[in-house]
Amino acid sequence: MTDIIVSVAEFKAKLSKYLAVGRSSNRRIIIMKRKEPVASVIPYNELSHKSAPLEGLAS
Repeated sequence: MTDIIVSVAEFKAKLSKYLAVGRSSNRRIIIMKRKEPVASVIPYNELSHKSAPLEGLAS
């Protein structure tokens, strides 16, 4: 399947929608800023090293 390509602004505005679509279709989401890829959200089952969930964000 093809990746979902979306701008930072669009991803931010519709985060829940993109996560649901990515999960249900098992597709990666490529987040772009000014036509350059800046991040990727991949389905959890694609992780090569699955660790315990983090308790919170580190500072």
